[in-house]
Amino acid sequence: MKIGCVLLTVLCVLPQSLPAQEVTGNLQGRVVSPQSEPVADVRVTLAGPSLQGTRATQTDPQGFFQMLGLPAGSYTVRLARIGFRPVVMDSVPIRIGRTTNLGLVTVESEALELGEIVINGQRLSIDPASTTIGANVDAATYDALPVGRDYRSIVAFLPHANTSYYTGDPVNIGGATGLENAYFIDGVNVTDDHFQGVVSTFVLPYNFVRTVEVKEGGYDARYGRAIGGLVNAVTYSGGNTFEGDVFAFFTDRGLTGEQRTGFNDVRSDGFTNYDVGVRVGGPIVRDRLWFSAAYNPQVESAQQAVPGWGDFADQLRRHVFAGKLTWQAAASTSMELLLFGDRSTHHEVSRATFSQFSGLDSVANPDPFLFFTRAGHTSASLRLSHQLGARGLFEASVTHASSFTRQGAETARGDSEPLYLDYITSTLSGGLPGRNSPRDARTSIALRGTLELGAHTVLGGVEYEDNRYSDRWQSNLILRLDTAVWTKDSALVPGTVHNRIPTLYAEDSWRIGSRVTVQGGLRWSGEYLTGSAGLAQSFPTEWQPRLGAAVQLGRLGTQRIFGSWGIFYQQQPLDVAQGFYIPFPEFLSVFSSDPRVPGAKPDTVLNLSTDPSQYPNIRGSKPEHHRELTLGYERVVGTNLRLTARAMRRDLLSAFGFGLDTLNSLYWVMGVPGEGALSYLPRMRRSYTALEVSAEWAGRRGIQARFSYVLSRTYGNYTGFYASDYGAAAAGQFGGVQIRDNVKNSTGLLPNDRTHVLKLSGAYPLGLGLTTGVFFSWQSGTPLNDFGVNPTYVRATFLVPRGSAGRTPDIWDLNLRFARPFLLTKGVTARATLDWLHVGSPRRPVWLEQVQYVSEDANGNPINPNPTYGQVRSYQPPTQARLGVECTF
Repeated sequence: MKIGCVLLTVLCVLPQSLPAQEVTGNLQGRVVSPQSEPVADVRVTLAGPSLQGTRATQTDPQGFFQMLGLPAGSYTVRLARIGFRPVVMDSVPIRIGRTTNLGLVTVESEALELGEIVINGQRLSIDPASTTIGANVDAATYDALPVGRDYRSIVAFLPHANTSYYTGDPVNIGGATGLENAYFIDGVNVTDDHFQGVVSTFVLPYNFVRTVEVKEGGYDARYGRAIGGLVNAVTYSGGNTFEGDVFAFFTDRGLTGEQRTGFNDVRSDGFTNYDVGVRVGGPIVRDRLWFSAAYNPQVESAQQAVPGWGDFADQLRRHVFAGKLTWQAAASTSMELLLFGDRSTHHEVSRATFSQFSGLDSVANPDPFLFFTRAGHTSASLRLSHQLGARGLFEASVTHASSFTRQGAETARGDSEPLYLDYITSTLSGGLPGRNSPRDARTSIALRGTLELGAHTVLGGVEYEDNRYSDRWQSNLILRLDTAVWTKDSALVPGTVHNRIPTLYAEDSWRIGSRVTVQGGLRWSGEYLTGSAGLAQSFPTEWQPRLGAAVQLGRLGTQRIFGSWGIFYQQQPLDVAQGFYIPFPEFLSVFSSDPRVPGAKPDTVLNLSTDPSQYPNIRGSKPEHHRELTLGYERVVGTNLRLTARAMRRDLLSAFGFGLDTLNSLYWVMGVPGEGALSYLPRMRRSYTALEVSAEWAGRRGIQARFSYVLSRTYGNYTGFYASDYGAAAAGQFGGVQIRDNVKNSTGLLPNDRTHVLKLSGAYPLGLGLTTGVFFSWQSGTPLNDFGVNPTYVRATFLVPRGSAGRTPDIWDLNLRFARPFLLTKGVTARATLDWLHVGSPRRPVWLEQVQYVSEDANGNPINPNPTYGQVRSYQPPTQARLGVECTF
């Protein structure tokens, strides 16, 4: 790829699991006598509506027992041995990716025939071994909270996850950008493999979801592919009882406050959003074969403004579906077949074209804003789980996920004319800047085994994943930066690229006595990017050691200290491969008159076409990866309160992508900044240092509350796969630091830095069956920059040290949910909900224009002030009410 081929992308700086992801959890505990002596050979039996049949094991000579690979849900645990009084623990929760610890369970000698002891297991507990930072949020919890309709909205409730107000970058976790997260549904990786993150990730309504697991850090060798966070939703399975849910949600302009619009926002008038759906599940054969199926059509419509041209119709229609079969093939073997996806059409009014090109304050015609898009996603998975006696578990899975997008112009003019950017008159006109039809697919196979060997729980796994992306990108763009110079960029780029990723990992969890657990693991993965000429770039040595330890203090199950250390790699997106590892025919034509005038001929035509042979495999290169260190203390007070204090440090160690050596080449060069052809750039650095204090309280009658405060600092010269300085997906572009002129002042506070973040969420019964849920957040503002622009290479320059030009205002947000159930008939319950979002309608600025000058003189001094500098690009959304009704049977 050369200068012209990424003009559209870089102009944004102008004034403008894999199946290794868990779907199950574990259970463990110790059985002792009243004299605290271990009791061996106690039979432990587990039963619950999420499990086909029952599971059983027995305690070892130390009184320890463990059950692996349990579906998430609520269970009854029975402990029995001849000579001892049976103990039954009811409502024991199993959460995905976690170990539920029953602590010490005391059994009494049975001299006479006595009834069993029944204990309610619904209480807060600590996981004795896990060092993972994150949470499980089940349906009962998020049903009570004012969450968005998509399952990903739950992520913003967690301590190290902060809402981003940039399009395509919704939630940042642990200092990374949203494009460095990974998303899973029932263990199926649905992360967009073009840019990573959630640019086009499948949308799943929370009514389909039984529980959501979020890993913010500290996870073991089983997990990888992301240096932000891992988000996994587990959908409902069937059971022995036929059950289901019918739901509908609605909001419109009449339920929404007055909008404040920055020049990056789209003013919506007369909009209506609604969705309806149904989910059913039950037995085909009791305890042998279960089914679950769900369907949800969604409609979003509005009148959206094009600057200076009034309102145009914007309408999105999406049909979401999901289905699952669960089969107990034998006493120790179960299989699960999963299918989900969506189809959508969108007549879109988009300000993306306008917002990417700052310094343009007028629009000559509306056509560049009017798009028509068809899109779809389909995922399928087959998973097998086989119990190896009472001490082992074997799991295997095969998954395939694919999606497509076909985007074009809504109007004939938008389809036929190039996009015209006139920086002399600050005017945008013409048609679309380009057209594309991307398709991607991911196929993966995973095998994993877990064995309990005395005090050691050992697991190992192998995975293979093939990511494929293909597109036919056609660029059509004219740029005028001088009174007598026009530049036209033309490109037509069809091609297919792959990223093939083998992975091996092994992990040992060693219980040292009853109080200490040490986890050690090693994960290896390789990435092999291929293009039109075969293997183009490989990263064969992604070694990722992990180490964690937890020590229980005081009475077992009440408090612990824990910590972890590890190396984590980010999976490389295919956007960079698509730009460099297939032939890229591109021409940059320079005119002395307007090229749109018939008969105009270019004075110069630069053939910027590239061939993959220009970019050989750079051996020894390391893609994005970081080192993470965590240390924490956790304590359960009584049975209702859990307190946590934790410190986290993340340091980026490398980044891979492309830059331009303006002294030696007209072509983009690939590599690692600070090395080889990119030695003129500094090494990419990003550090995230955080201190977290949090609390969780679970009371009677459904009362629950979570509190967190995070003090953090995000510092360096690398924003991530998302260029937060400019509001654009920009994997491989080092956040815009690509030429020598970018380097000066480029290190400092990064755009995602929020010094103080406070969050409070919870639910409380108000009486008469009415409950209320609340989510409140307060966040510091983000750092600001003063940018100039190098007009030759159309790249931003830092006029002052990064992040030192002030901050956006602090922001707060309050959201409420009111819910009232009604009994319609025996076994059928209805619930009405009112979500009151953004209470008080603060609508504070969250994104300001930071480009102060749009050009430079011959001496490199900034000239041509940007007329929109300092103006608000985006505000917080206004207050809004959403009505809902659900009928459960």
